[in-house]
Amino acid sequence: MASKKKLQEKESNGGKYINPYTDFGFKKLFGTEANKDVLQHFLQSLLQLDGKLTLLKYLNNAQLGRLKHERGAVFDIYCETDNGEKFIVEMQKCEQKFFKDRSLFYATFPIQEQAKRGPTWNFELKAIYTVAILDFVFDDDIDEPEKYYYHIQLSDTDTHEIFYDKLTFVYLEMPKFRKNEDELETFFDKWLYVLKNLSRLQTRPQALQERIFQRLFHIAEIENLTLKERRIYDDSLKNYWDMQNVIDTAVEKAVKNMQNEIDFAVEKAVQNKQNEINFAVEKAVQNKQNEINFAVEKAVQNKQNEINFAVEKAVQNKQNEINFAVEKAVKNKQNEIDTAVGEAVKNKQNEIDTAVGEAVRNKQNEIDTAVGEAVRNKQNEIDTAVGEAVRNKQNEIDTAVGEAVRIIEDELAEKDKALAENEKAMAEKDRKIEDLLRQLQQ
Repeated sequence: MASKKKLQEKESNGGKYINPYTDFGFKKLFGTEANKDVLQHFLQSLLQLDGKLTLLKYLNNAQLGRLKHERGAVFDIYCETDNGEKFIVEMQKCEQKFFKDRSLFYATFPIQEQAKRGPTWNFELKAIYTVAILDFVFDDDIDEPEKYYYHIQLSDTDTHEIFYDKLTFVYLEMPKFRKNEDELETFFDKWLYVLKNLSRLQTRPQALQERIFQRLFHIAEIENLTLKERRIYDDSLKNYWDMQNVIDTAVEKAVKNMQNEIDFAVEKAVQNKQNEINFAVEKAVQNKQNEINFAVEKAVQNKQNEINFAVEKAVQNKQNEINFAVEKAVKNKQNEIDTAVGEAVKNKQNEIDTAVGEAVRNKQNEIDTAVGEAVRNKQNEIDTAVGEAVRNKQNEIDTAVGEAVRIIEDELAEKDKALAENEKAMAEKDRKIEDLLRQLQQ
């Protein structure tokens, strides 16, 4: 967050080159007729096409639906080559939940444009490329921090062989690109480095001395803008940073709220488990203490009975040795009592320690099991929700495609009907002409 604020201040107070992530900056570099050679070089380096892109022509980037109620689309850049291949180039600054769906929706417009009216079209299509430069990372791709280039085409899910190569989607996740100047090897590396760092640079890097980059840096230099262009760029830059600050604020707030919820839940769970452990330990200690007291009382009682019996027997057998025998018996029995009591206390203390340790381990296992079960349940809920969303979206796509097919079939039926009526009218005219000719001959 701090680095973004420093970059914002630098761009606002003396940045040398325009920010390509702004609407004006991106279209200034890639979307003008005068700079179409820059776009051609970028696309050629990005897509690594077999042939060279030539005679690139910009098209109307606003696409309307075929009917009034159908939704249209506005592309950042829309162009085609001399052989009819079409390119959609999008700079997407903010993450959208269904951006992949939006990319597919956009690609349908150049497909429909190629449909030829009349019965002779054989459905052959020219290649369509959708290039999305992303200032964010898809949630599905977070676990692949080194992969920032995604080249998507229709393929067989079993053999992984390309099934259809005329519909291509390219996604560049720019936050993952972290190469330094001394690591740039290909034109592709250099283009991504320029997009990522242009607004931070004060001079053209030594690694970017090729003619195309010399031209790019000249176009991007803010001092070369007209006053009108400079005002438009300043507004575009302000809108970009306002939007970026809104996003950062929302993310920070969401993270803070989530952390508070996590801290509260953890604290509550720990407190509950601690209470359970304390209760279990207190109960175990009390039970063991009762057992010790009972055992000591019983041992003392048994020993006392033995003493009484021995004393009575000694008195009966040897009255003269009563004092000596009693003293000796009492001493011996007292030692035995002390030893027995000490041993009993020691044994019971060991039992208490063992029981307490076992209770603590059992409770810890219960905590681990409960937490694991909660995590699995939550993951199952997430998987179920994602699956349901995918099925719903697929149903929507199938419904839309079916409706489009029905509309086209209705239009073709109308045309066939009109053609039949025309042929019937022509036949009637031919018959009248023949009748007239026969009358003239008579």
